[in-house]
Order: sequence, then structure tokens, then C-alpha cells
Amino acid sequence: EGAFRDAVAAYDDALATEPAFVSALANRAAARLGIGDARGAVADTTAALRVFQTDGASDTAGPLPPPGSEKRRQWVLRALSRRGVAYAQLGNLDDAVRDYEAACTIASTDEKLKADLETLKARRAQQVEPSGGAGGVAETKEA
Repeated sequence: EGAFRDAVAAYDDALATEPAFVSALANRAAARLGIGDARGAVADTTAALRVFQTDGASDTAGPLPPPGSEKRRQWVLRALSRRGVAYAQLGNLDDAVRDYEAACTIASTDEKLKADLETLKARRAQQVEPSGGAGGVAETKEA
């Protein structure tokens, strides 16, 4: 957990200089998930996705893959899946399912994403019956 805390601190420093540095936002989200800060991960991934939506027009955004590129598709996919994981950790399964559905639209052949989406849907269906369990949704690698 110490390495994740160190990573969060390093990304905090980078983001203090360049608040819309999308790679730092996405990677800090991953580190925050590693220390159990799901709310912070949601905030970071939402901010990263906002930068993609505006194409960095309003702020400096650091290196930003061009629209339509494979790299950009992968970065958006990671941000969506990380936010989905964070929402699931917070028990917000409707938003988790929504993010995983969007991720599956981007990566329609990714069987792991599809399986995680089905797990989330099953958890959501059982949410009215409190039964515990963390499900099988896993985090993706850093950008």
C-alpha cells in the first residue's frame, strides 16, 4: 500500500502543475483504487474523461493521443473501466454497469470486460437482497 500512497503523492505533484494532465489523472485513479480511495478514483477518472470530451481545449492536458487513435481508445477504455471498478467498490452498481457497457462498446471483443459486466449486472440484480461479496470485477493496468 505504501507504493500506491507514494504514487498518489507523485501524481498530486504533477497535477498541481498541470491539473488536466490526463495520464496523471488516470494513473492517480489506479493508485487511489490501490489504497481503497474509490471516491478519489471516481473523481480522477471523471476528470480524465472530461479532458477527452473537450480534447483538452480549456486546460493544458499534457500529452493527449489524437482523436480516433488506438492509443486514445485504450486510454478512454482504461478510464471507463477504472471508474466502473470504483463505482462498484462504492456500491453504485448502476453507474458501474453504465461505464462497463460503454467500455464494452469500445472494446466489443474483450471477453474479460464482458464477463465483468455480467458479474456487475448480477450483483445489481441481487443488490435488493443484501448478501455481501465483492464480485469478480478487476482493475486494469495503468495508462
